[in-house]
Amino acid sequence: IGNLINVQFLYLYSNHINGTIPTSIGDLSSIKYLYIYNSLLSGSIPSNMDTLANMNVLLLYGNNLNGTIPMELPPNLGSMNVAFNELTGYIPSSLSSISNLHYFNISHSLIGKVLYICII
Repeated sequence: IGNLINVQFLYLYSNHINGTIPTSIGDLSSIKYLYIYNSLLSGSIPSNMDTLANMNVLLLYGNNLNGTIPMELPPNLGSMNVAFNELTGYIPSSLSSISNLHYFNISHSLIGKVLYICII
């Protein structure tokens, strides 16, 4: 998947895709919209997602993802939905530095001490 460097839109939702999200996803330098929701993905969200400078929308809800939300996220992220997974840990503090972020959903997903964040 990392060879698709010119792809801007990747829609793989509701396809019963299983396995993990490959770390090569961080090589998709042009990606703006990544939709991999309502599938059977497991494992963690790759920690190199912050390299996706053009990413605007990241939808990973409705999978079996576990682990933590990466400490660093794409800098131009506008929407992120990781609801209905099995994530643990904390909301990364770097979230507050993403000025374009207008939607962030972790409902039914994050276990642990949660910081309450209001994004307007």
